Amino acid sequence: MVNKIGLFSLQLFGIPFLIRVLFDYDILPVGAQVYSIFGFIMMASLVLIIASAFMQRGALGAIFWIFDLAGLLGDVMSYTRLAGVGLATFYLATSFNMLADVFYDIIPGVAGMVIGVILAIVVLIFGHAINLVLSGLTAFIHSLRLCFVEFLFKFYEGGGREYSPFRLKTPASALVGGK
Repeated sequence: MVNKIGLFSLQLFGIPFLIRVLFDYDILPVGAQVYSIFGFIMMASLVLIIASAFMQRGALGAIFWIFDLAGLLGDVMSYTRLAGVGLATFYLATSFNMLADVFYDIIPGVAGMVIGVILAIVVLIFGHAINLVLSGLTAFIHSLRLCFVEFLFKFYEGGGREYSPFRLKTPASALVGGK
């Protein structure tokens, strides 16, 4: 439990502090003194994580806390995949818009403009429909995967009794006469 509190406070105060220190960008509208307090809280969180790991696992816990932080970084990177899905959706939609623009201008003259408009409308409708279906499906699948694979096992503790489905118990009987 103490380890989880340390990880939570490390994320809550460490991320704004590191963004300010590494990128010189103020993510929160607070003064420089508040960011220095965030730095101290971040260091205290690291000490809390190391001490908790040491108390839980003994001497090896002083080393294994690094795996907790690596797991946290892996979780953040997994959630970043959703941002990648969003960017892919945007660029695919932009590509369909550019393709429709090319069809609109491809044939010169009035007849070409009419054919180009029809082709552009077809490309826009089908392209954006495909993009909408694919982006919705990928966002749904990735979100479910993150919930069940990355997130759920941290809070779920299997307990209780093993599942055994209902069944009819019949005594063994012998067939006489081959029937």
